[in-house]
This record gives sequence, structure tokens and C-alpha cells, in this order.
Amino acid sequence: MKPTILIPLLFGVMFSYLGVKHLNFYLHTQATPQTLSLADLESQGYSNNAHLILTDFSMKLTNPVYKEKSESNHIADFSIPLISTQSQYYRTLKQILQTHPIRENTLNITSPKKFRVLLLNPAINSKDQATKFIQNHQHQQLQGIIVNDIYDLPNAQRKRYQEAYPQQDMTDILLFSVGYQPPSGIFAAGSLALSAISWTLCLYFIFRKKQQPYLNTPLS
Repeated sequence: MKPTILIPLLFGVMFSYLGVKHLNFYLHTQATPQTLSLADLESQGYSNNAHLILTDFSMKLTNPVYKEKSESNHIADFSIPLISTQSQYYRTLKQILQTHPIRENTLNITSPKKFRVLLLNPAINSKDQATKFIQNHQHQQLQGIIVNDIYDLPNAQRKRYQEAYPQQDMTDILLFSVGYQPPSGIFAAGSLALSAISWTLCLYFIFRKKQQPYLNTPLS
């Protein structure tokens, strides 16, 4: 295959993929977020608006999962499962800790092994930032987007999470990213337009090649 055809072919595939994916994501988000408690999100989903203000959750009783870099204190791919403050586990634990302020891992309570929502924060790149983020956002609201329609965990990140929580079913998990903004319809439309241009160029080069006349070279 000649480079003149290969280049628009590659761009056509790339822009088609981006256009369809962002269009699907755009159709499931709105500029104005809806407010949902973690318990409602777990039980009812997010209907037709993946742009959320999430409430009534805790990050204090679960362990974050991330990739440690070679540089001291630096991390990547930060994620942490969320626990609903309306769950029976959280209410029981809170009641016990109010009368017996001891560490959670010394209590005779079975810690949950499965979670419905996994929080992602790609802006965190150090352990200090991770600690501050968890401490500063206990029982507060967080704005973000359920990104399942546009994003999937890379294999390495998925493997780290399943090693930390081996009983978790990754096919049933919702990815809540606090660093994502609602996609623009202009971006989706632009990607699809560039895809159409790329495919048109592909067809042009193919038919142009077929229609080129054969040159008759005279015999000497």
C-alpha cells in the first residue's frame, strides 16, 4: 500500500474512533451536573447525565491504588474505591469508633471487598498529594464525570487494582474521574468531519490509481 493512501487511511481510522467515542460521551453528559449520593449512584446509576456532583461517600476506609515511579514519593494512575456513608458497614464502624477510638483494622468487622465506584484523579502525582486529597475530601462533594463511555482502565492499572481487591468484578465498576470535563459537541463533530475528509481522500487515491492509463512503451 502506497504512503499516499496509507496516511489518510490512518487518519480516517483515528478520527472515526475519536468522533464516535466522543459523540457517544457527549450524548450522555450535560453541562450542568446532577447531584447524586454514592448510594443512589450505586443502586440507580446516572440516567442520561454522567456529569455528577457526588455526595455522601468516604475514602478513609479504603486503600488507594497507584503506580510507584522510580523517583522518591512520585506516583501515577491514582485511584481509590469509595464507600457510601449510608452503608451498613460505614454506620456500624462509625458507631463503634465513637465509643472505642481504635484503629479500624483491629475491629471485628468484615471490611467490604467489593465496590461499585472507583474514583480516578490523574492530577495526583505524589504520595503527599494523595494523602492531602483523601484528608481534604472526606464527606464532601466532588464534581466529576463517569467516564466508562470514553475511557477504560489500562491493563497495567487494572491488574494493580485487581491485585489489591481480588474479589472485585471490574466489568461492573463505574469509573468516576474528578479531572474530566464534559466533552464539547464541537470536538465530536470536528473529529467526524476530519474522518469524512480522510476517507474521501482514500477513495480519491484508490479511484485515481485505477483510472490511470497504461503507457505503451514502443519496442526498439
